[in-house]
Amino acid sequence: MLTELSQVGFKSQIEHLAAQLHSLVLEKRKFAKVLRSGNSSLSSLPEKFIGDVAGINESQEFIVDVPACDLNRFTCAGVDGGIQSASLLGVDILLVRAVAAVISYTQKGIYSTSYFRSRNPQPKMMVSMERFSTREFENIINLRRTYEELDTALELISDQNQHIDLLLMDGSLTTSTYFVYSENSLLKPLADNVLATMRSLIETSQKRGILLAFVVKDSRSSYFVEFMGKILPLLAERIPGLLKIAYRRVLRFSRDQDFMSHLLRVNTRSFCLRKGRLDLPGVDSSDFTVYSFYIKGSAYDSPLRIEFAQQEMGSNETIARIADATANKISTLLLPLSQFHAAYALPAPIIEADARACLPNHAMDLILQMLRNRAPLLETTRKKRERNPFKF
Repeated sequence: MLTELSQVGFKSQIEHLAAQLHSLVLEKRKFAKVLRSGNSSLSSLPEKFIGDVAGINESQEFIVDVPACDLNRFTCAGVDGGIQSASLLGVDILLVRAVAAVISYTQKGIYSTSYFRSRNPQPKMMVSMERFSTREFENIINLRRTYEELDTALELISDQNQHIDLLLMDGSLTTSTYFVYSENSLLKPLADNVLATMRSLIETSQKRGILLAFVVKDSRSSYFVEFMGKILPLLAERIPGLLKIAYRRVLRFSRDQDFMSHLLRVNTRSFCLRKGRLDLPGVDSSDFTVYSFYIKGSAYDSPLRIEFAQQEMGSNETIARIADATANKISTLLLPLSQFHAAYALPAPIIEADARACLPNHAMDLILQMLRNRAPLLETTRKKRERNPFKF
């Protein structure tokens, strides 16, 4: 629910809002301290919750220490995409590209850096004169960028001559945009291509023994917070001081990322949570389950959300153990890649891929100017909101 601040006494209202936020931060810190000091084992949860947490018995903890890792003879690839769009009166135009940065390490640090498909690939240009709504066009932008990233990653790991230990994708494995299109939607063919490529990427990475992880920089999710709200009343007797604080209020006004910023210490990760099966409409039924955890690499930056998919094979206990082991492997390798800047904990291959994939601001302007020079028509004019002569 949004609360409107009135223009009368605006300054005092800002001060009041700042005071509220400060008070909430203090409560979050106090709550996090209580959780860290208590018995944080999740092994005694009822059966219906045990299946949601990766790991078995003593390994099920709120906070897991991430051990140091030697990156000698280790190779990691990060994939990111760049896109620009222009919605004109008669045509929509997209420029899109994706880059994989492949970094190999020795005991002394970075040994080599290479790029796939190239260091500075030519962007693909796509044009549509379909009658897409504004929302549909925004979804096309997201889907097309995602497809380009997945396709680039799939082609990279399909190369038998390319050795990769860990593949990092920028963004979420479970973006809901993929799954919202009806059979009659004009976007369905593109969405199906995204889903099919996603499945191929997961299957190929598992066949080749490559760890595949999706890295979410900025998360608005509250999946972990909601889960903790369900289980904490069952653990209250084992966490001294929990009932003396208004932890329900803290959880109500928290999102996963900001709460994990207070709960996690540097070089730790959260427990690994099962998010559910990965449904892939338009292709064969999926037998993969999505797991997620948060990892903190810097005291001055928020933690990252990491997602991965695991095939459901064996007993529930076996599945839980494998998922926990996978989370440990990913976090152990990911942490040293994300600690090159005290206030920006993001894996180096993702940073490098983002820098190479980003399209310069003038790229689309150049395309539009060439178009107008050859077809100075009303249809090639930008919308009014983008060409207001009275706006400075």
